[in-house]
Amino acid sequence: MNEALQRALGDEVMIFPIGIGKWGTEQAPEADPYTRMPLRDILNTLGSAAGGEVLFLSRPRQLAEAFERVAEALRNQYAIAYTSDDQRKDGSWRETRLGVLKKGLTVTARRGYYAPKQPPRASG
Repeated sequence: MNEALQRALGDEVMIFPIGIGKWGTEQAPEADPYTRMPLRDILNTLGSAAGGEVLFLSRPRQLAEAFERVAEALRNQYAIAYTSDDQRKDGSWRETRLGVLKKGLTVTARRGYYAPKQPPRASG
């Protein structure tokens, strides 16, 4: 999971994990055999950290509705830019937080970004 998440964050990709059937409840008891992390936690981590949203479905026939929800989220995006005070080009992870003042609204966003890396110097 960590490798998938790091690649998604590095490539600025949103993830919308979908759990179906017994995964369709947030109380799904199964755990990943490698990390022993509950599978619902893996889905929640991938969705929230990569700026998407996890969807839990009780039946496969709910997939069309889930896909429409993802499509709606992708159609209603805004781009926000800023310039960091930290000008180091070290490729480090930079955490960000974004919120709203108006009650009843929520923000779905990535938790940060990777700083640009300094290009290698040509030897000569």
